[in-house]
Amino acid sequence: MKLYYKNMLLGFVIVTICLLVSCQIGSKTTTVPEYLEEVEIPSFLALYPELHHEAEKWSADAQLDSIIIEVLPGVDTGIYVSMFFRSSSHVYETLIIYYRADGSITTDIVEHQHPVFDGTRGVIELSEQILDSVDAWDIFLGYPEVLSYSAKAFGCAELILVPSKIEGQVAVWRLSVGGCDASEREFFEIDAYTGEHLE
Repeated sequence: MKLYYKNMLLGFVIVTICLLVSCQIGSKTTTVPEYLEEVEIPSFLALYPELHHEAEKWSADAQLDSIIIEVLPGVDTGIYVSMFFRSSSHVYETLIIYYRADGSITTDIVEHQHPVFDGTRGVIELSEQILDSVDAWDIFLGYPEVLSYSAKAFGCAELILVPSKIEGQVAVWRLSVGGCDASEREFFEIDAYTGEHLE
């Protein structure tokens, strides 16, 4: 009788261990490489008020056109954010505001031969629903395809916020990764308000 209970107990232990192991395997998540865990993406929503104030010095009706955030694994210096602004009263100009890792801010006015504000290209609408750059980065880190790239492929990677060309979507977060040669880059996009993956 004792042997019977011993065998039952042993069987129960074995089944429990198998269940635990299978659960762990089933719920296994993709591991983020160390060089990407160390990336610090600045908060676009935290930076925007100050940088927009700078843009208003150029034009009172400055509107956000796009944002580029450099993904710099293991790098503490350089430009982190470039914000581009357009204005209906400066149709032949674009303002670029650079925010660097040391907190310094510089601006550059780019002159164009043709109007850059003609009403055909939308601007980014900031609302309470828009995803911050930090949240967008976290979503991209959930994609196995993104994590499959080597550290070298992130040398010129960029996290970009641009107006969407798709009707019904106001803006998209885009991750550009794959190398410093533009022809080698791959792009991943999500809806900037819902986080939904876009094909």
